[in-house]
Amino acid sequence: MKRLEILILSYSVKLKSITKIEAQKLGTYTKLPNDIPIPVSTGRNTRTASEINDLWFTVARGSEDCSYKAMRRNLYEEALFKCEDERFELDVAINNFTSCEEYLTAIHQKATRAAEQGEIYEIDERAFKSPKLKIIAKVYGESANIVMSKLESDPVQAIPIVLNRVIQQKQTLLYKKAEQNKIWKETCEKNFYKSLDLKVFYFKQLERKHINLKGNL
Repeated sequence: MKRLEILILSYSVKLKSITKIEAQKLGTYTKLPNDIPIPVSTGRNTRTASEINDLWFTVARGSEDCSYKAMRRNLYEEALFKCEDERFELDVAINNFTSCEEYLTAIHQKATRAAEQGEIYEIDERAFKSPKLKIIAKVYGESANIVMSKLESDPVQAIPIVLNRVIQQKQTLLYKKAEQNKIWKETCEKNFYKSLDLKVFYFKQLERKHINLKGNL
């Protein structure tokens, strides 16, 4: 673990311990005691220094896990959540391919324009380290490093080939989304109203309890 991560973790633990002791509180916020050093922040001007809060903090409590009894999902809710997760993952993948396509197209246009004018297009060494190109690693797998080096050395010739592959992958995902939309729609229509039954897990238990002769005595 890096030194910065250790410092952040230890500081977070210290903040949680402060909330358990007697300290000045305001709603869900707790004021830092005087013996706790305030981390130094650089790059502030007079305005930000007067507006940014350094004294009051809040620590997240509980968990986002919805498996506890009061928020237990039924089978129909699980089906809806699964549809939502699948749709989100597919949309993210499509957006990644779109960003990569637009980014490579812009570089190729500049390189081609420079070549037509008889000029040498000098690409910033950081251009091919953009997060938008990470999708290339998924497309080419083990050959991704070779592809990236080719893009840097000869963008005019290499980019159209890579672009064609990226566009093909994107079209495949768009086709898959169109097919999945039919399945998602059918699943949502079948499960939406049933998912509103919040007592589906306990209905039979309660029914037995009320019908049971001993329970009525």
